[in-house]
Amino acid sequence: MRLIRRRRSGGRAPERGRALVTWSALALSPLILLCWTGVGGSPYGLPLLVVALPLLVLARRPGPALGVLLAELVVIGPMPLPEYRVDIRYLLIVGIDLAVGYLAAARSPRVSAAAAVTALAVQVVVGAVFELWPGTPGPAAAKW
Repeated sequence: MRLIRRRRSGGRAPERGRALVTWSALALSPLILLCWTGVGGSPYGLPLLVVALPLLVLARRPGPALGVLLAELVVIGPMPLPEYRVDIRYLLIVGIDLAVGYLAAARSPRVSAAAAVTALAVQVVVGAVFELWPGTPGPAAAKW
């Protein structure tokens, strides 16, 4: 009796398609966040998904995930944010800290130290240049 082999649907093609969609969305997430907050969209729908997207690829590619989180923090920095959008910054900072912690646990000390210094530098610059709370200028705008 001859067995008929069925061709499996799926295989590599859906995995590649899923990876392509994930990496495309990851690369476009700072732009999506900028456009969405620029038009005054809801702060708890798409922005939370965009902020969470880099955390989904953190286990496989922590370096690019950290880079995207830092880019999102820089993009959201100059936006005139209403009070409820400050939450996006807090989520980004928590995500950046999680990414640095994961890098420290999973990579060499040299890589984790470079990631920590880069993340700290970006967070300090964003905090020093852009307003932290709506209506209050950042430290760079203060007149000494």
